[in-house]
Amino acid sequence: MNPQPLPDHLRLFIAISVPESIKARLEQVQRELQRAAPQPAIKWTHVHQIHFTLRFLGSVPATDLEKIVAAMRYACASFAPLNLRAEAIGFFPNQRSPRVLWAGVVDDDDRLSVIQQRIQEATRQFTAEPPEKKFAAHLTLARIKFIRRAEGEALAKAAATFSGTSFGQWTAADVTLFRSELSPVGAKHTVCEAISLRQP
Repeated sequence: MNPQPLPDHLRLFIAISVPESIKARLEQVQRELQRAAPQPAIKWTHVHQIHFTLRFLGSVPATDLEKIVAAMRYACASFAPLNLRAEAIGFFPNQRSPRVLWAGVVDDDDRLSVIQQRIQEATRQFTAEPPEKKFAAHLTLARIKFIRRAEGEALAKAAATFSGTSFGQWTAADVTLFRSELSPVGAKHTVCEAISLRQP
């Protein structure tokens, strides 16, 4: 069978993948939090889609794909693999009015924010999406459309029990360009290119 031709535009984002062992631990955390606030208005991220985004590019002409990959290679050229860990649970914008429930990502060497800025700058010509003013590395566990006050308090209390809890450590050796295809059953993420981190 011949592969399907690419559409004129692709929905793209740049991210770092998370090991399956950490995803499995976060799935357990999701189940515990779901018991605290079993609401249909909370959309829980499927465990296989958990990653953390360095830059969301949005809709991009397919003809720019190779240029974006080249820009990523340039931005990542001086970076060795990153030593990361996932820990703690938090909310955007805050726990009183939660819209996103997340697990944090920590880089003790403080290189993660630097590589994010490099990638954001290198790819800015390819996207109309506004740049992030304050980068906060996180793994989205759920998106919240609406939550009643009592259940919001219960969810915040359950999240607080994970304060200081580590969900695992890993070495991130790649930065990946993903294509995201939206559908009624959820988003499908496909790897376009993985850029290896190996300091010269």
